[in-house]
Amino acid sequence: MALRMGVDYHLFWQLNPRRLQPFVKAYQEKQKAQLERANYAAWLSGIYVTHSIAASLGENARYPEKPIDLYETEEDLESRKAREAELFSAYVDMFNKNFESRK
Repeated sequence: MALRMGVDYHLFWQLNPRRLQPFVKAYQEKQKAQLERANYAAWLSGIYVTHSIAASLGENARYPEKPIDLYETEEDLESRKAREAELFSAYVDMFNKNFESRK
């Protein structure tokens, strides 16, 4: 486990459990940061999938022509939220129309 945390083999034998604690804490923080990055990447992927579905099913929805800007201003964020709400609304309308037509 210590090797997995990045503790050198020779250093490990010079440490006691109390002196090993900073390595454990750093390893846990590193793992947490990696999980947060993976979660954020999955969230972004979900946004792109939502855009794709809305563009496929909606009449007025379009897939973004360029990647989503990750460092938006507050105004950009509000306008993007409004656009995404419209896209989601278009998707819901198409889904409901398809659902009603199958009854």
